[in-house]
Amino acid sequence: MNDPLLVVFALTFPVLLGVTILLAIVVWRGSGLEAPDVLAPPRAQARGGRLLGDLRIVTVWLLLTAVTVVGAFIVGFALVHALLFAFGQGVATVALVGSGIVLAAVPVAWGLVIRHHLRGGRSSR
Repeated sequence: MNDPLLVVFALTFPVLLGVTILLAIVVWRGSGLEAPDVLAPPRAQARGGRLLGDLRIVTVWLLLTAVTVVGAFIVGFALVHALLFAFGQGVATVALVGSGIVLAAVPVAWGLVIRHHLRGGRSSR
């Protein structure tokens, strides 16, 4: 761990993740959406109610986001290195920026998918 940028990332990532989770809960609560029946069983609706349902929705969002980010990172890592060795630093830099944009868009994309699903926007069935 001689790279200072890697050290900064390793120290700030847990904080950013926690802030993202709290922000997601605040936005979700502010939106007025109810927890779906799938994520909030009857026992949870009677006792913990909305907060427990919100926590389950955020947990689903967080897990989907984490799995997607890890997968996208692995693919992006391989792609950037393949482009670096095949075409040089300029092309790899463009791929690295594109990979960063994709990684930054993943939480927003999953949030929109879950929001659409909860509002009853299912087109199949």
